[in-house]
Amino acid sequence: MAVDTTLIKGAYSANKPQGVIGNKEIAEIGESITGGMATYMAGVKAKHTKLSEEYETYAQDVLANSDLVGDQYETLYDELMNGKDGYAKSNKKDRDLKLRDLQAMSGDYEDYKALREEVAINIEDYSPAFTNSEGGKMYLDILKGDGKPLKSNNGRIGIEVNGEWKSISSIKQELDSHKIDKTSKDTLEAFRIKEQGDSTPFNRKKTRTSILNGLLTNGSYESLKNDEIIPGRIFRNDLAEDLMNNTYGDLGITDEDFEGIEGVNSDGIIDADEAENIIAHLEQDEGEMKKIMADYYTTYIGSNIVKKKRTPSQINASYGYTNDWVLDRQKQLKDLGFEIEINGVWSDENQEALDNAEAGILPELPQDDSFAGEVEDDKEESKKEKSWYAKTWDSLMGNDDEAKTNVDVSVGGGFTGELNQF
Repeated sequence: MAVDTTLIKGAYSANKPQGVIGNKEIAEIGESITGGMATYMAGVKAKHTKLSEEYETYAQDVLANSDLVGDQYETLYDELMNGKDGYAKSNKKDRDLKLRDLQAMSGDYEDYKALREEVAINIEDYSPAFTNSEGGKMYLDILKGDGKPLKSNNGRIGIEVNGEWKSISSIKQELDSHKIDKTSKDTLEAFRIKEQGDSTPFNRKKTRTSILNGLLTNGSYESLKNDEIIPGRIFRNDLAEDLMNNTYGDLGITDEDFEGIEGVNSDGIIDADEAENIIAHLEQDEGEMKKIMADYYTTYIGSNIVKKKRTPSQINASYGYTNDWVLDRQKQLKDLGFEIEINGVWSDENQEALDNAEAGILPELPQDDSFAGEVEDDKEESKKEKSWYAKTWDSLMGNDDEAKTNVDVSVGGGFTGELNQF
């Protein structure tokens, strides 16, 4: 089949080349590209400048809050400026992370500066036991003067302490734990004043419980142990002195406990070194040490109050009893065998005896024949005649029909009536 050349010629005419590009056209294209590139580069430079300025603003905040001078300031400045170019060239995510780090560094330096100022101004607030220790001296050296450069660690800023990195917040927390506990000083004085104003006799057991569950639970253990919570006194020092005023035997340690240990016996005096060893051992158990501290602070309160002497009527009234009632009960309790002083003044011991009597808990009946009322009758035969005490005992136990009219006896033989029925 023949090819239609007319169609081919028509298609070629419609799409034939319009001419070859010459040097003039190429020059025009180059000028266009050059102009576009200049605009592009100007935009890149402006963005770089803007980002650099943004970074530098944050870096300057860090420098201002660092409060460093001299070589330390220059070192920090160089470190910060070295990161400026990289920040400008990084993507948005990396820039955001970098700004976050700079903000954290600025805040930590500000906290560090505030901490140094606080320590310098309020050095007396810290326990001498801490500031005079090796650890305390080390911290004070870190915080004094111009301070030390901070180091970054996993997004946090801190200081190297004895080769260990520590955040500013952890350093502050450590220092705060060694402040003298002024709140506990006030609390102890409040305990003393309250007890001073209480008209009832000093209750050592109750006070000790309050000290243990209040002062020693809520207060600073280290401060209560090492600081002058009691005016002119320090618990740890007094404990050491007390130990040195005792022998091992006084503390319940026998020769058997020292078996195999040369040069020490139960009669030996405890010297300063041994007292320190004992205290160090006690400190390993905070719970046990707090019990000793509770005794110490309770004794202080009991020894530093002067209660107004109350009249017998006031004492009896504090229990809810009249004077006549108290005298009658004391006589009855005495007759029942309780070791009661008949003085017309009620006491905790009297109340305990009364509670026991009402519960059917009486002293054991003595086995003394004369007390049991044993007599001879016409020398023909011996018979036992019970004394009033023995009859009363039988009445309480439900064994005497004659006395049952006066005593209400429970199923178990316990006393449920009033003592004045006797």
